This record gives sequence, C-alpha cells and structure tokens, in this order.
Amino acid sequence: DTDRSRGLGDVYKRQVLFCIFWIRNQRNRKGSAPMEKQWMGLNALRPGERGILREILMPGEAKARMEELGLLPETELSCLYRAPHASPAAYAVGGAVFALRKKDAAQIIVEAVR
Repeated sequence: DTDRSRGLGDVYKRQVLFCIFWIRNQRNRKGSAPMEKQWMGLNALRPGERGILREILMPGEAKARMEELGLLPETELSCLYRAPHASPAAYAVGGAVFALRKKDAAQIIVEAVR
C-alpha cells in the first residue's frame, strides 16, 4: 500500500472529504457561543481527551470495518496515546483499545468532550 504512488483519484477523494468536513464545521460555528462544542477529526484529540463519534467519512468497506470495531454514532472515544509523529494513535472505545493511522482517524468526525 505504501509502495504504490497515489493517483489523482486518491487526492481528489481527500479534497472532497476535507471540503465536506470543513463546510459542516462552518455550519456548526455560525452563531455559536465560544464554549459550544465543535466537530473535528478524531486525529485532533490529544492523549487524555474524549470525544463523541458523530460521523465516519470513509468509503463503504472501510466504514463497515470501523463499525465492526465498535465505532458507532454517539459512541464515546478517548485518545490514549500518540506516537511521536502522531501516527498511529491508540484510542479506547467501549473497553477495547485499537490503533489508527492519522489519515484514517482524520476521516472519523467527533465532537470533543472536555
């Protein structure tokens, strides 16, 4: 997977996913109070922080795999550990611990709980 070069299709998909995430985040900000919770990618959580899963922006099979791991809407997640360069990071969900690469975690949208 890391040996093959990324095609324009992969780059385009990332840009589209980022645009969708950015637009949704901007809608959440309009008229919001400073203390209101905001949506972000799971990769933005630091060790010790928690979040509530809101949406998975991955394509079909990858999304299904995340759901099999227990990543369902309204599920609480917490970041346990990050590698020195932020990839991978360890997350806890319902008693299970798993690691995700930064690029995969960025496609999982959470609402931070502080």
